[in-house]
Amino acid sequence: MGVVVGGYWLNTAISKFYQGMLNINSGSLDTLWCNGQCLHWVNPPLFFQLILDLQPKVLYPGHGPLIDDPVPRIQHYIDHRNERERQILKVLSDNPKKNMTSMELVKIIYKDVPGHLHLAAEGNVNHHLQKLFKDHLVHRQEGSWCLNNMKNRL
Repeated sequence: MGVVVGGYWLNTAISKFYQGMLNINSGSLDTLWCNGQCLHWVNPPLFFQLILDLQPKVLYPGHGPLIDDPVPRIQHYIDHRNERERQILKVLSDNPKKNMTSMELVKIIYKDVPGHLHLAAEGNVNHHLQKLFKDHLVHRQEGSWCLNNMKNRL
């Protein structure tokens, strides 16, 4: 028995993700790889809901100790992702006349994070921007990002 996530067939037995690898690091869910595709970014809401619906009792990470409280950890991660999306949308909304690069967004959103970590944070922001683009909430113009206006979303 299995399910399809983002067009990929997955075994529903959470403990048997031998098709992929669920990585948990420092309390955050990073990636699920299957057939060379990072499913985490294919359809994050569907991916995380799939995991929650399975109500796993334990997760077997690619490295580190077993996770014996996966449901609250996954919910925390969902909440964190949603908050990060809200932050990106707010910064873009607060700057309607300026297209912003992902690094400009990082410098505002991650202002309390040491600068040497901003490059890694930019990768995260870019993933969120790609998801927001797929949701038709933002668009890219000459290497910068801005909100779609209501007229363009209809």
